[in-house]
Amino acid sequence: MEKVLRRIFLALAILSVCGLAGTNLGNALAQDTSKTIIVDDDGDGDYTKIRQGIVAAKSGDTIIVRGGVYYESINIYKSSIILKGEKDPNGPAIPVIGSTGASSPIISISADSCVVQGFKVMGDKARTAIYVKGSNNIIKENTILNSYAGIVIWGSGNVISSNSIGLNTVGVQIYNSFNTVENNDFWGDRECIYTSRAFSLEISGNTFAGYQTGISINFDYPTESYCQIVNNNFLEPDVLLGFLGLGVKSATFHNCLRAQWRGNYWGVPHIVKIIWGTVEHGNTEYPWINIDWRPAKIPRIRLPTLLK
Repeated sequence: MEKVLRRIFLALAILSVCGLAGTNLGNALAQDTSKTIIVDDDGDGDYTKIRQGIVAAKSGDTIIVRGGVYYESINIYKSSIILKGEKDPNGPAIPVIGSTGASSPIISISADSCVVQGFKVMGDKARTAIYVKGSNNIIKENTILNSYAGIVIWGSGNVISSNSIGLNTVGVQIYNSFNTVENNDFWGDRECIYTSRAFSLEISGNTFAGYQTGISINFDYPTESYCQIVNNNFLEPDVLLGFLGLGVKSATFHNCLRAQWRGNYWGVPHIVKIIWGTVEHGNTEYPWINIDWRPAKIPRIRLPTLLK
């Protein structure tokens, strides 16, 4: 009887080890299914067009785009795709994605949890450079120039980080809640950030220069908004020239009863900074204010990225 029990115990132990080994092998195979696709307009990669790489990719894949100029309209419609620009090994150039003149955006992200990193996106003043319909995406370390709208956000949970956004009519437009815009440089945009009906935004660590309006927060009805606007650099102090119909406004709002404005630099030192806006009651608009109680005395500027 004792020998039988030993044999049963040994058999169970062997089965357990085999099952564990099989599970580990299965997990390893599952973790190793993602791949890297190379796009090179010179023909030295897997594909010469970015959209070809996206068609070939599966969710979780990385698409590396080598330095060159790509005139394409791109739609990222598969989740968890990483689209990353790679500097040309023979020079400093990063890949440029230019407008085809089509009415569609240059880059559209209709999926979730994707990354777009390391590109120069050149518009034509009539198009959107990057249009984000999905959620939980990351747009980082890009240069976005000369579009009507640099980045338009309709999804939630997206992060716009460490980009250089310049010479656009509107730098970033946000139409949904729980998005983050952090550590970007805006320069020469007519309006840097415009939001509408978007609650619980975090707008922090950005630098704004050469604008007509830095940030504009808007709602259809009076609301608290719960937006955090902290540690930004507004390099153009408020200037109003009403008799010429001209003006520079660092920040403004409509129907935002209270947002958290904190630690921003406003072009010149302030003891406290009043942010002027309006609130609507019935069909009448009335002046209203938000306040940055502890504005920064000096800016936190990253000059090299302002000019890249």
